[in-house]
Amino acid sequence: MSGGTFSKSARPVRPGVYTDFESVATATVPPAAGSTVCIPLTHTWGPYKELVTVESFAEFQSIFGPDDTMGSRAVRMAFTGEGLAGRGGAGAVIVYRFGQAAAAKASKTLQNTAPENAITLEARYNGAFGNNFSVTTRDHAADATKNELLLYKGSVLLETYVYPDTDIANLGEQINANSKWVTATVAKTGTALAAVTTQALTGGNNGDAPKKADWAAMLGKVSTARFGYLAPYAVMSTTTIGDGTASEINTSLGTWITEMNTTGHRMMLVVGGELNEEMIVADERSKAFNNPNVVNLGYGSYADSNYTNSATGQPRVFATAELAPRLAGILASKGEAMSATFARLQGLSLTNGPVESDILLAFTSGTTVLSADSNIDSPVRVEKSLTTYTTENNTAVPYIIYRNPKFVLTMQGIERELQEYGESNVIGQLPVNDKTRQLLVGEMKARLQARADRSIIQNGFTVEIDTNPPPSDDDEFIGLLYGIKFGRSIEQVYNTIRVG
Repeated sequence: MSGGTFSKSARPVRPGVYTDFESVATATVPPAAGSTVCIPLTHTWGPYKELVTVESFAEFQSIFGPDDTMGSRAVRMAFTGEGLAGRGGAGAVIVYRFGQAAAAKASKTLQNTAPENAITLEARYNGAFGNNFSVTTRDHAADATKNELLLYKGSVLLETYVYPDTDIANLGEQINANSKWVTATVAKTGTALAAVTTQALTGGNNGDAPKKADWAAMLGKVSTARFGYLAPYAVMSTTTIGDGTASEINTSLGTWITEMNTTGHRMMLVVGGELNEEMIVADERSKAFNNPNVVNLGYGSYADSNYTNSATGQPRVFATAELAPRLAGILASKGEAMSATFARLQGLSLTNGPVESDILLAFTSGTTVLSADSNIDSPVRVEKSLTTYTTENNTAVPYIIYRNPKFVLTMQGIERELQEYGESNVIGQLPVNDKTRQLLVGEMKARLQARADRSIIQNGFTVEIDTNPPPSDDDEFIGLLYGIKFGRSIEQVYNTIRVG
């Protein structure tokens, strides 16, 4: 049999089928902004006051540790989305871990045989997770001139460092160059460390609940990030949160989201309420927002079999504010092409859910609620996907369009795409003339056609030169005029059956 590998520079002589494999670098495509959820959270480990993008919950745990906290559940929920095969959640999550003054790193100072303080090990990050670490120092079994330091998390050995027994500086250099978990500060070298066994690092602290200044700092940090949804974790208490209340935090977030959208940084805010929230409370929150860029999940409480209450062994019960990141993940997954109406939330059951009168009230107030049906695998669903926008007599901002998150996301996606194309390829680079005008018309038609092919918008859209004011080569701008109709997702099906 002929065949096998081949070389293009020295091709085989015999007839046959030849195959060669070439290794090439794969281009990294960043997740689309519309499929990305940003979650500010409090946690026990990980980068502090920084923006960290993760593309899976496993990646989150590799960076922020495995602790099951309210913050980590928020990230997991955003990635879970519907939790059904082929119907997941966010494509990526941007994590911002809050930092407060009380937060601290766990540490342990080791002495030499003098005894003197010789080296201090400090957790890489603030938080209580660092209190799980312990350290052992001892003689190296195979070399009498060396010692070793072992770092544990509980009973699990994380890292081992072998060094000349009196060269503490060498030990510190090794730790700082290689450790994922701790850093070292050397105070004395030249004398061996005293042997210790499983000495715990202590003092790690997550910090208090974020205060108003912490929220403001977070918003300043994320204002330049690319994402489609901001879903703060568990803003649900009617009592004090730090030095503010949930209502005050939501108000500030609503003001900020409006400012961001006004300045062309398009995104949506997803919030919720507290445990066993009544419909009147959820509706008042929606009415206070009355914002096409805000989605409010409200009413009741829900048990989730994906999470277990360690005290009872039963499914953990969540408030709608705790489920807000999951709804944001669903919206991110649905994107511009699909509505989140009737999206399923696998694993959820109603502990206290809406009845029909509550659902009808939610429609008019702009509150998104979860309801249940007879579906065996996943009975809890989004009843109707809504924004909190309820103004019906504003012709400049039509209610029928701006009440639907799908349409709002489509507008945001189109604007974001046109803006990024223009800033990268047009502004400052092309002349004002008819050739450029036609170039832009053709480019924008092609981009809209891609959306029409996916039924995001309807065919028959128009892109033309705006004649108000009349185009002139003496201007420093080119005006384009668009005509677009959104593609609709089916929200109702009517069946009339004639029988005889």
